[in-house]
Amino acid sequence: MLTNHLIKLGFSQGEAKVYIALLNGGDLTATELASKTNLGRTNIYNYAKSLQERGLIADYERNNKVFFKASDPRELYTLLDVQKKELNNLSLEHLNLLPRFNKIYRQQSKSPIMHLYLGKKDWKKLMKEVYLDQESREIFVLVPDLDDYSPVPPVYQNALFNNKVLTNLITNKVSNIENFYKKDPKKNRKTIQIDKNIFPITVHTIVAKNSIYYGDFSQNDLQVNSVEDKYISRIFYSFLSFLTKSQYQSNPAN
Repeated sequence: MLTNHLIKLGFSQGEAKVYIALLNGGDLTATELASKTNLGRTNIYNYAKSLQERGLIADYERNNKVFFKASDPRELYTLLDVQKKELNNLSLEHLNLLPRFNKIYRQQSKSPIMHLYLGKKDWKKLMKEVYLDQESREIFVLVPDLDDYSPVPPVYQNALFNNKVLTNLITNKVSNIENFYKKDPKKNRKTIQIDKNIFPITVHTIVAKNSIYYGDFSQNDLQVNSVEDKYISRIFYSFLSFLTKSQYQSNPAN
């Protein structure tokens, strides 16, 4: 049982046997350790050297014989702390690599990548993907009725602003669009109202350069589908770019 616990801490089976034998038997020679552990004497010296390097055992000479003794078991806490730090560093390194691996995978994928975001557990994940990890220089937010629109929290709006990502807020209906026009410059945003006969908006949608998100974006009732396909997304992206520029050319208020 104790051997298994030590192996989980990073000991080899031989190292664990030697260490436990010293804890149980006190100071022992290599011959005595070999007898108690059923390990060869050569292996005993190798395991002992490894344990000594980690400060878990020590040796001394008496009557022309070399004895090994276990150090204070509290040294295991030091070993555990070192392993925790190494694991944390490894986890951090892997987390930093994941976006790069993900980007490579998405770039080579020939099929649309579909995903469904549901409930509170996925809300932050979706917000991070859409607003914090955004690589597009321009996004399109389509809302059927701006009077029912709830902007995302400031931290996400600020991320787009700080990264100089232009937001095109497009709607079919709004009672007072002037209020949005006034706030547009501070948000690096353009608000556009388009007749639903020209371009009907039936569901809250966000279009980025390589992805389309649509559904209910509210935090409590989140239910959003995403389609990641650079060809489909770019068709929508190009169409909305043309549509918004045409609208602005005919709208002196902007």
